[in-house]
Amino acid sequence: MPSSEVEKVSRILKLFSERNKLKILLLLYYNGPLLVCVISKALRLDQTLVSHHLKVLKVSGLVRCKKVAKYRLYTLTNYATSITHTLLRVMLDPLF
Repeated sequence: MPSSEVEKVSRILKLFSERNKLKILLLLYYNGPLLVCVISKALRLDQTLVSHHLKVLKVSGLVRCKKVAKYRLYTLTNYATSITHTLLRVMLDPLF
């Protein structure tokens, strides 16, 4: 595997290993598109902290946002959905 791909995988796995970012990814995975205020309330985190995490996840290609009126609706990218699904299957399925 080329070192550039190793670096990309390493960066993505670091995001999944950070507790709050993982919570956001899982919340979006199980619930679909959500507003920042909904994510903030669900995780009991300050809205500015959630916005910061979402920005990092967006820059990394794991999350995208769609502007709806004055709100931003966040959802997982197909890439993030695939990774999350695979990680959950591997980590939670004792027979895998």
